[in-house]
Order: sequence, then C-alpha cells, then structure tokens
Amino acid sequence: MTLNFPERIEIPVITLPNIVFFPGTSLPLYVVDDIFQDIFEEATCAGNPIGISLAMEKDFETYFAYPCEVFGIGQPLMIERVDGNTLKVLVRCIGKCQVNYPTQSNPYPMYNVTILKDDECVMSNIDEFYRLESILYNWLDINIPNDQDRDYFIETLNKPDQIINYVATFIIKSRQIRQLLLEQDNINDKIKILSSLITDEHIFHEDPIVAQAFEEFVSEKLQLKQAN
Repeated sequence: MTLNFPERIEIPVITLPNIVFFPGTSLPLYVVDDIFQDIFEEATCAGNPIGISLAMEKDFETYFAYPCEVFGIGQPLMIERVDGNTLKVLVRCIGKCQVNYPTQSNPYPMYNVTILKDDECVMSNIDEFYRLESILYNWLDINIPNDQDRDYFIETLNKPDQIINYVATFIIKSRQIRQLLLEQDNINDKIKILSSLITDEHIFHEDPIVAQAFEEFVSEKLQLKQAN
C-alpha cells in the first residue's frame, strides 16, 4: 500500500484499550467524547489522517496514553451524528507508522511519525495462506448472517495482506499478539505466526498454549527494550 504522504508527518493519535489497527481494515467507532469528536471532525474537514494505537494494559485509565511504537494510520470515510451527541465514524486504515516524538499535548496530542512500508516479497507458503483465508470466510459466515452484507464485505478483500490482517483482527484475541503481528514487515512472517497460533483444534481463536509462549516473548522483548 502506497501512501501519498511525506516520509515523516505530524498527526493526532488516539489510543484505544483493545484495538490494533491493521492496514487495509476498517474500524467503525461511536465517539461520545467532545475532544475525540473534534479530532475526527477536524481531520475529516482537512483531509488529514489520524493515528489509532493500542493502549497497553497499564495505561487503560490514562485519558491520552502514549502510543505504541508502531500503530495504524486511518482516514475517516464516513462521519455522521446519531442520537444527538454521538458521532458515528468509519475509519479506513491506509498504512502504519512508527512514533518519533510528541509535538503537541493540548487540546489533543499530536506526534511526529515515520511512515512504514512492508517488505515487497513473494508469498512462499501458499497452502497456509489459503487455510487462513478459509478460516476467515468461515468466521464471516457465522458472524455476518446477512448474505448481502457478507458478500459485500468479501468483495472488498482483494489483497493477500488485507486478508491476513483481517484474520489477525477477527481471530486473534490477545492484544499483545495482534500488536506483534502489526509490527511484522513481511507477509510470510505473519502467516507463519498465525499458522502456529490457529490450529485445527482452535480455528476461531488462538491456541492458548502457543499464545502464552508468544505473550511471554513479547513481554521479554518489551522488558529488554525498556532496560536499554
């Protein structure tokens, strides 16, 4: 996915407690808070992107937590008022970035970020890709009962990395593992991780034993980074 932005840009960033925003996916939001509404309305009017980052567990109670090192960049596609004070927003993830430093704190945080690009490579594990794609379609059959809505959604799935990112979004429950997947730059690495997590015994959520091993790896990696 190519973004028509400079390599480094300044964007507002929203942190959410359980959302890892993957490129090629869409995120519906119902926004009640006035400051968050201002972020979306101003970005929509100016045609600017918004960063949406996972808030780690220790920061759940923080109003504007510092974002993860890597997070998704979204473009609001639809914005409308519902029920008086609620703003309904559909945000399309158009890429991902790495945070550099904050540039503004009030009325909402802005960050200087570097646009990231995934590796351009040939997919080497086609069989595993098709297995994950089949699992995604089975999940959609169960969770989107309306045939028309489901068919429309499937029609939007036109790239392998988009399919893999939706597998991570819908199937993987662990926020730490979803964040780990977002940080991968190679689709083959993502497929390898997902294939080890989604076994024949656990097709609609990650295998708990494998997931625990990955979560321990992520925790150790974070501790080493903080120590350095």
